Amino acid sequence: MIGQILISLLAILFSGLVATIVTHCLTTSHQEKQLRRQKLEELYFSMDGFCTFFVSFNAYWHVVMDCKIDYHAALDNQMKLGSNKKNERYHQTVEMLVNIYFPPLLPNFDAIMARRESVNEIVTAFPNQYKSSGPRPLESQIHSAI
Repeated sequence: MIGQILISLLAILFSGLVATIVTHCLTTSHQEKQLRRQKLEELYFSMDGFCTFFVSFNAYWHVVMDCKIDYHAALDNQMKLGSNKKNERYHQTVEMLVNIYFPPLLPNFDAIMARRESVNEIVTAFPNQYKSSGPRPLESQIHSAI
């Protein structure tokens, strides 16, 4: 009789222990999934902000090439965009999230940064050209382009 009660008590304790362990594992797994989803959303919005800013920041140069605005106007527009510190944080946030939470995405991020460097090399030609030839009125740029 005492043996059966002891076995019953041990079975109840063991099942309670197993239930606690399973509940803990499921809760931890759910919390990890939520954290990962939250970080993925943050990565998505930061990357979207970075790409939008990057395109906006460099969107003026083709208009300068087409002689529709001058070099200084493009620089003024860039300075307005670049003064917002939130835009600077997009890149930092993406880099942090990729390095900490999503290392498998690092080669893709590095490829995007390599493209950014390629664009920056092209854009670097503008001040060099401006320094060598000086400012020209838009009308003379248009006539020389024709």
